[in-house]
Amino acid sequence: MTRLKKAKLLALGYVDDKLIAVTSLKIPNDNYKNRVFNNGNIKDKANHYSFELGYAVTHKKHRGKGYNFKLNSELISKVKDGNIYATTGNPYMVKLLINLGFKAIGKEYNGNYNESLQIYALNIM
Repeated sequence: MTRLKKAKLLALGYVDDKLIAVTSLKIPNDNYKNRVFNNGNIKDKANHYSFELGYAVTHKKHRGKGYNFKLNSELISKVKDGNIYATTGNPYMVKLLINLGFKAIGKEYNGNYNESLQIYALNIM
């Protein structure tokens, strides 16, 4: 909960007064961000990114309907200065990020649970 409270922006999607989707624009702490970019073999790029798109979840009954795309588009539109990155290995999230204009940077790396992760970046400035 502490991390969520430190988010720059939080977007919630509702259908019939029921919460069905959540996403956030996070302000990652420097230690975490440096570790991610170091793992992606692009440590020198970490300072170029102010925000991380994350905590993006849609209830399984409502997936594939574009709710998280709309929420993330709205969050991104609020960023006037500062670039955004995201890390994922989820093919559905990869598709969403690419549709939002993100591009893969660095190399894939193993996450904490031995999953393959990739950094995706959106340059606003």
